[in-house]
Amino acid sequence: MTQVSDVALRLRDIRQRSGFSVRGFAEALGMTAGGYKHYEDRYKRPFFPRDFVEDLLHVLVPRGFNPTELLALAGEDADPAGAAESHPVAAVEGKALIPLYDVAASAGPGTYVDSYEPIATSLALPEDYLRRITRARRDDLAIISVKGDSMWPTLKDDDIVLLDLSKRSTAFDGLFVLRFRDALHVKRLGRGSRPDLVAIISDNKDYPTQEYPADDVQVVGKVLWVGGKV
Repeated sequence: MTQVSDVALRLRDIRQRSGFSVRGFAEALGMTAGGYKHYEDRYKRPFFPRDFVEDLLHVLVPRGFNPTELLALAGEDADPAGAAESHPVAAVEGKALIPLYDVAASAGPGTYVDSYEPIATSLALPEDYLRRITRARRDDLAIISVKGDSMWPTLKDDDIVLLDLSKRSTAFDGLFVLRFRDALHVKRLGRGSRPDLVAIISDNKDYPTQEYPADDVQVVGKVLWVGGKV
């Protein structure tokens, strides 16, 4: 069994105490079953994103759950120094330090990963520039690299992309980092030929468009920005 973080085990216990099935809980949260299962079965970071926990509050507080127990899943009660270390986003001299994770999303056959580990450095982006391109919370932002050529010319091999990790729905079209078949991919997401399918689209026309069941595709985050070599 894949080792997961303590927060994932606590979430499973909370969901079971609530009386929800996995599918029922996912639907109540506005997620696919596959997207939700990532948080119970494969999540390794110390805390959940605050937006995800806010969704939990909306669903579970009316059922009698203590908000303090739920907010702790986002690290609300954690030591501030420890929380900052787990996701090192900070403002320094008008800049935001966005953590760069040691993982690549494939623009090709797929990159297999079990966790996202931040490397020693972060990328500093001006706060005013970030405000122009996104309203996302700073702790919902992350940077990863791209491998492969299936998204050429939009993305090239070894480019880096800025992600909004709070954008996790398959209901929206756009450029996303996705997990399916236990691999990470960076692709465009579109509507499938049936309501239960999504289209996985490559910008490089040498790669055909594919369709997958929506429940089998987890959105990791929406691509906001790209940087790379010239």
